[in-house]
Amino acid sequence: MTSRPTAAVLAAALLLGTVSAWADEILDEIDAAIQAYKEQDYRGALEGLRFATAKIQKRLDESHRKLLPEPLPGWSADPPEVQSAAMALMGGGTTLKRAYSKDGATVEIEIVANSPMIAMMSAALQNPALLAGDGAEPYRFKRLRGIRKVQGEETEISLLMGGQVLITLRGRGLPDDGALKSYLNALDLPALREAFL
Repeated sequence: MTSRPTAAVLAAALLLGTVSAWADEILDEIDAAIQAYKEQDYRGALEGLRFATAKIQKRLDESHRKLLPEPLPGWSADPPEVQSAAMALMGGGTTLKRAYSKDGATVEIEIVANSPMIAMMSAALQNPALLAGDGAEPYRFKRLRGIRKVQGEETEISLLMGGQVLITLRGRGLPDDGALKSYLNALDLPALREAFL
């Protein structure tokens, strides 16, 4: 007697089929671009490679969205935002953002990776004297160094990971740093390191 496939097996087979079709679409476009290049159709080759690159970037952006944590209990959150194409205008890199809210208080997480702008943050961390005039103070979370700055009702914590990833949390209307620390703890730092370093 042959057992019927379970729903999980069917779902896995469907998912694999979808991923395979997606991968074939990209590989077909790359193969077509190679063929166009061999035929000296350089415009066609470029168009094919641009299409493949855009599809790969879209897949990468989808995986990056998962790096932003889900809202903490009692909090709500906007959908995660990913900007990679727009970052090309500023020298490249990737920006992830997500906003969280609860009872009028807000927390925003912003992650900037592999951008030339991060060099400015790195310089500030290497020279604490640069922080004094801005009302900021050195800050450490686990093994990451950064700065904490308070301006009115807004608290901002910025941390540097591996010289290439800048993690910034901005809290507004919070009684203390408790929520910011909770969201820091909710970040999957090993996953961030694997994705961008």
